[in-house]
Amino acid sequence: MEMELTSWVWMSGAILLACYCVINTFGRRVNEWYYDFKLGRKHRLLPPGDMGWPLIGKTIKHLRSGNAHPDLFLNDLVSKYGKAGMYKTHLFMNPGIVVYTLEACRKVYSDENKFKLAYPETTLTVAQSPLNDVSSEEHRRFRRLITAPIMGYNGLAKFLDRMEDTVIESLEGMARRSTKQPVMAFKETMALSLRFIVHIFIGSYHHHDTIKQIEDLFCAVDDALFSWPINLPGFTHYKALKNRKKVEEIVQSIVEERKLMIKNGSEVREKKDLVDILLEVEDVNGRKLKGEDIVNMLVLFLLAGHVSTATVTMWSMVYLTKNPLAFNKAKEEQEEILKSRPLSQKYLSMEEIKKMTYLKKVINEVIRLTEWAIPSFREATTDVDMNGNFNVPV
Repeated sequence: MEMELTSWVWMSGAILLACYCVINTFGRRVNEWYYDFKLGRKHRLLPPGDMGWPLIGKTIKHLRSGNAHPDLFLNDLVSKYGKAGMYKTHLFMNPGIVVYTLEACRKVYSDENKFKLAYPETTLTVAQSPLNDVSSEEHRRFRRLITAPIMGYNGLAKFLDRMEDTVIESLEGMARRSTKQPVMAFKETMALSLRFIVHIFIGSYHHHDTIKQIEDLFCAVDDALFSWPINLPGFTHYKALKNRKKVEEIVQSIVEERKLMIKNGSEVREKKDLVDILLEVEDVNGRKLKGEDIVNMLVLFLLAGHVSTATVTMWSMVYLTKNPLAFNKAKEEQEEILKSRPLSQKYLSMEEIKKMTYLKKVINEVIRLTEWAIPSFREATTDVDMNGNFNVPV
């Protein structure tokens, strides 16, 4: 009886293992068979890759690797299929092709006639950018309106003192906390980059409590940028949309307050917030940004700017710590700049930043060495031949 029971256990285990292998092999091929059939002969021109499971594709693996090491997903494709430069896959419930070589990326980004913006549903509903669903001409108009006041040295100069105050406040906070617990570098640089953007946007007129509230609410919005599009309680996407609505209400009230002040002829401070500048700018036809566009722009700036800034800042700290010669040289450059500063000067100036030639080289080298990436999505509007190697189907 005992031997019979043992045989049944082994037999059940073997059957379960066999079923798993069959289902795993079959399930992972269904997606590929479906799209091969759908594309017909075009599938022969696709690059190598793995379409994953039906519907979910390779999304889970992408999300897991992207949270900590966004390069792992791409490295896995390269290790399995060689350095093809392009790989077919299936992410966020849609088939797609990953490109990573300079030549392929340049072709995708530069040819606006063949490739249009096309982000996953969750990204679009969370970001709600005014650049979504607009014509190329309208896209360029928005770009000019938004970037003109803040690009280059002149744009940066408007907010230097505010940025320096934010950095000093954050460093003092880190110093206090470091006596009780270790400082988590990436967590701190993420918080700092968020604070940068919010302070630049509305910092002159509102208390730290308002800014802190926006920062806390935004964390959930950022987490849902690439997530499952499930708008039900308990899911990241649901929480993100709720928090985004709260951010909208806070910023919209600030925008309306500033519009009312301008309408009533109230005195505008010499040091303007970005919200003031965006309310003033207009294109050649006299058109201005709408209030809801300005609210969406804050969220877009936060989504697009804070992770990249935080990542480069954190890795700069890491590389300089590991390279004392480079650290000392960068430090000496800063000390020389401070020595030549007039006693009456309190904040950094653009002239001083232009003198930081070695520090610029350090930052450029960190960007070159660091493997980090935020995925950017495009959709082919027609079949595109990628330099005779592979084809991107519409």
